[in-house]
Amino acid sequence: TNTTTLSITPPSTTVTATEFDPNAPVVYTLLSVSDNSGSVCPGVVNGSATVYPLPTAVISGNQTICPSANVQLSFNFTGVGPWVVTFHDGIGGADQTFTTSTNPFVHSIPNPGPGSYNYQIRSVVDNGSGAAGCSALGSGSAAVVVNSSPKVDLMVGTGAPGSTRVANDEYCQGFGPRNLYFELDPSVGSGNSFDVTYAIDGITQPVRTVNRPEGALSVNPAPSPIAHTYTFISITDKTSAQCPGTGTSATIKVNPTPQVNFTLIDQVICLGQSAEVQITASGNPAI
Repeated sequence: TNTTTLSITPPSTTVTATEFDPNAPVVYTLLSVSDNSGSVCPGVVNGSATVYPLPTAVISGNQTICPSANVQLSFNFTGVGPWVVTFHDGIGGADQTFTTSTNPFVHSIPNPGPGSYNYQIRSVVDNGSGAAGCSALGSGSAAVVVNSSPKVDLMVGTGAPGSTRVANDEYCQGFGPRNLYFELDPSVGSGNSFDVTYAIDGITQPVRTVNRPEGALSVNPAPSPIAHTYTFISITDKTSAQCPGTGTSATIKVNPTPQVNFTLIDQVICLGQSAEVQITASGNPAI
């Protein structure tokens, strides 16, 4: 508590408040008054004044998140709470407002969807000041990037110029091999690099990094005719958020090379006689 003596000239004198606390109000109370006559007559004391500090609010929280995560914005205050904060997303969205008595405070808001946002404070009102309603502008910003979920399709094809790729392919043994392609959906996913996990015939393969626009893996089917299944397991982008996505699987069916065997039942015959021949065939389906 500080005490100050002032000389006042009627009818009034304006005094500049010199005491200040950024986090609490300062109360000025009139303790005594007396005139400057020779008798120094005391007067009647009446009145006090409360000076509230202007509030401040600083926003922060740069982040890259996935579509399933909420935005976490951090706020630091001075002044007397509770504080009413109005902020915006920087791209024309509606203003948002919240009230808190906690300092510092983390405010969670629903995910706004894929895109880039720059959250800033429009105003902060210090409700602790009561009727005074002290308000000020805030400072700082929070740059928020919301990734979109990536998508990859496993496709097979010959790799020949102009050839098409399909999810399910079938060819004859000896006319391969086929290539397995990882086709990234260009309309979704953030960044240019993704980790894809997949399985060949139920056996999980090492994680494959796929870069835009696509990656190709040479497939050499087993010598024996078999249907090979390439199963999508997972995809994540290689940003700091590591957002997961979706994908589809592919199959390759390798048909065996058809074979035909002729066997003479009667090994020795005369000219003009008929011979009995046994024919056996294999293939898919059998001939």
